[in-house]
Amino acid sequence: MNVDRYLARIGYDGLPRSDAKTLAALQRAHLRSIPFEAFDPARRIVPSLDPGALFDKVVERARGGFCFELNGLFALLLENLGFSVTRVAAQPWVTETDRAPTFSHLALVVDASGDRWLTDVGFGASVMQPLRLADSDVQNVDGVPYVVRADETPMHFRRIDIIDGYDFDLVPRALSDFAEQCRTYATDDDSPFTRFGPCWRWTPDGWVGVRRDRFARIVDGVLDEQPFSGGENAYVRAVRERIGIAI
Repeated sequence: MNVDRYLARIGYDGLPRSDAKTLAALQRAHLRSIPFEAFDPARRIVPSLDPGALFDKVVERARGGFCFELNGLFALLLENLGFSVTRVAAQPWVTETDRAPTFSHLALVVDASGDRWLTDVGFGASVMQPLRLADSDVQNVDGVPYVVRADETPMHFRRIDIIDGYDFDLVPRALSDFAEQCRTYATDDDSPFTRFGPCWRWTPDGWVGVRRDRFARIVDGVLDEQPFSGGENAYVRAVRERIGIAI
């Protein structure tokens, strides 16, 4: 991996150290620079999880990706910078009681500055900084309240003012463990990624989102959605113009 090119892609020009301060700065820089996008699954293209292919797509071709791609590549960057990273399987919350299948989401647990941190650059409009794993108190990030419960089974992360989060464990996984679910997301007719192709991009005014059927914005943690029905051509144009993906 060309670490310098990756750091330039996310606009990080500091001196990277394997500590919590650097980890937080890297996560914020990553989220501000690289969009979450499921444009490939929306076209039934199965994303490659090969490290070289991920680097080419996200860094060299200035694309984005979804969780397996973004957290998969970010884990490699962190390891190249000296961090200890555990790839963990997570189950996003569908409702208050329903969970997506195991391996539906890839998250990272990173050791830094004597603590363990839940780190995620691939959960849509993601939390902008790592959350301490051992801290069950509310952790406010940019005015939005989150909690990580590592003292319960299953462990979970959630935004506490709405139903948004996921269950996870600390079993170490390989990126290849998520390949089958990655393929399912890109080929199954019922997959939200093939149906809607959700994409998100951070802007200084808030998150901007596009799906096949709606535009979205998140400002100060509040979601606003507007339906649109311009068809596939309108979706492709919106992804290019609003998300900034070169397609």
